[in-house]
Amino acid sequence: MAARKGETAEEFMRDLLSTLGHMARRRAVRAMGSRTLQRMTRVVISKERFARVVVPHYWAIYHHDGRRAIDMTNRPGFMVFFEDPRDDPRTDGTKRYPVQRKDIQHLTKAQFEAGLEENTRRRKAGIETPYMIVTKRVGPADGTHFFSEGLKTFPSEAAHEIRSRFRTHLLLGIDRDVRDVARARL
Repeated sequence: MAARKGETAEEFMRDLLSTLGHMARRRAVRAMGSRTLQRMTRVVISKERFARVVVPHYWAIYHHDGRRAIDMTNRPGFMVFFEDPRDDPRTDGTKRYPVQRKDIQHLTKAQFEAGLEENTRRRKAGIETPYMIVTKRVGPADGTHFFSEGLKTFPSEAAHEIRSRFRTHLLLGIDRDVRDVARARL
């Protein structure tokens, strides 16, 4: 939103923070690679005059930073993945992944057995791709570093936006006569 005549300093700062927050969000989202995270990323303007780009999913940090290998060979249970996330009964046929750790669901025994049966059916039919992947170990995953990668040019773009906004705001607050001349260096 552009500066308006009569705008208070509070309104000006809130609008500027919102603009800068959304500029940062757009750049980070382009570098994410996860449509789920892209859709859910928000800008929050705090009372302390901060604009934060917030990604609510607990697993966003692993997507950003990467993760080490996971080895469950000495622990009970398995890790279960689905080749097509829409086949995962824990997400009700959607691609809605858990947001918070408490949202994580485990397969029921019946769901697990049905997945194994489907794997067997596919193997007998000559289909190489499994329906459900069951494993005790997965290798490390590189991070996307979407904040650092997406925001590389943000400081200079933000500085340009700030200078432009302050210049416009300053000029709106000055009553000018055609004969008046004012110079300011920003």
